[in-house]
Amino acid sequence: MSSSMRSRTETAVTMRSSPLRCVTVLLAFSLPMVLGRDSPGQQRRPVQPHALTLPQQPGNPFETCTNLKNRGTHFTVRISVGTPPQEFDVIADTGSSSLVVASCLCTESGRCRSDSKCFDGANQSSSFAVAGMDPSKRELPDTLPVVVLTFGSGQIEAIAVTDVVQVGGARATMPGGVLMMVDQALQLSGSFEGILGLGFPSLSFGGIEPFLERVIRKKALTRNEFAFYMNADVSKPSAVLWGGVDQALYERPMLMFPVVQPHYWALDLLDFSIGNESFGGFGGEHVRRLVVDTGTLYFTAPHWMFHRVRARLPSALCSEVRSGRLADTFPPLVYTLRNANGCVHRLEIPAATYMVGHDAVSANMLEDGTCSPAFMKMDVPREFGPAMLMGEVFLRSFFTVFSRGDGDVKNAKIGFAKAKLGAIPRDVSEPNFLQSADEAAAADAVLEEQLASSGMSLGVEASADAAAPPLPSAARAR
Repeated sequence: MSSSMRSRTETAVTMRSSPLRCVTVLLAFSLPMVLGRDSPGQQRRPVQPHALTLPQQPGNPFETCTNLKNRGTHFTVRISVGTPPQEFDVIADTGSSSLVVASCLCTESGRCRSDSKCFDGANQSSSFAVAGMDPSKRELPDTLPVVVLTFGSGQIEAIAVTDVVQVGGARATMPGGVLMMVDQALQLSGSFEGILGLGFPSLSFGGIEPFLERVIRKKALTRNEFAFYMNADVSKPSAVLWGGVDQALYERPMLMFPVVQPHYWALDLLDFSIGNESFGGFGGEHVRRLVVDTGTLYFTAPHWMFHRVRARLPSALCSEVRSGRLADTFPPLVYTLRNANGCVHRLEIPAATYMVGHDAVSANMLEDGTCSPAFMKMDVPREFGPAMLMGEVFLRSFFTVFSRGDGDVKNAKIGFAKAKLGAIPRDVSEPNFLQSADEAAAADAVLEEQLASSGMSLGVEASADAAAPPLPSAARAR
């Protein structure tokens, strides 16, 4: 994806942004789902967000657990911008590093939806600043540079401003790091209040320090890590944990994998197979990376692999897939990775996870709807691939932690463990329940060796009496 910064006089300066984002905007449950167009005739049932009670405790100013709200078409996390704070529900996205918030300038001009909350910095925030603004008058300059972010389904235009941002208990002033949206030409489906990019610094346009980097540099987190628990039971809450992991939300073991090329949250992918049949190489190409992206809905494959995968995995009745009678047709997806201890590990994804219904609301693995493999074709820039992605479909079955260790991007890791279906995330009234992902993984080392010696692997078992609730539709693409 190309992004640029230009003034209204059309003077252009090329800026850096995520090439991946241009493609993943075509399919996602988070940002991509907001930007996507619904399929003809598709019906959508509103999903009420499930709230966690997060009281602020005396002596515990740091909020360790932030409600991840299921909006039906995307998940959002609550942030605040400005002084006094103005709250927004934004998409927490590991596939980008920018912080974007809807602006009242956009809604007042009619260029953005009027039913979304908007940020009024100049009039409502005493900590707001922008280049060229007269602090005494609190008026925006007549001409401002505009950051143009181009996506597969349109563009966002924003001005870079300075203000205070808070996420959970982490608070930081962002000099020129808040992108205040002033125009958009997107195929929006639902309210869109912004994006919280949780990717690496190289994804940030213009070299602006991302929010996560400032938080790490200020040592605002107990530990430099955050974890996603996306509850597969849509009647129960989901959460983002800041500063550690909660063993009540997953089943042991927790396995840690080192990030390679810290541009995306990418792992070293040795091979990809469907059952025992390898699909990792073809025509001189071989897959090298596995990217974990909370802003993407499905699994993705490079163009040279995608058609082979789809030919191997046909559509079928959901009830037939769920029954296990088609086990030979739909064996597990297997991602072969090297973990932080240097051991080769097979990460297995069963058909009950990767086969999804076409109807976003009613079709699921227990009904007679049609299910298809949750795969999309996508190529990342060659210097970061060939790569595959795993998104929200995967995250509903696996508790996933993103660790920056001592803060150096070279020491980043991703941890996986089987998520507990229907667990309830604990709130800040229990401030000491989080532990380091590395400590949890070390404690599980013996268990991991036992699993390896017995031929077992970290995976999600499919059984008729442990059915997961319906997943989003394959028709809902960006």
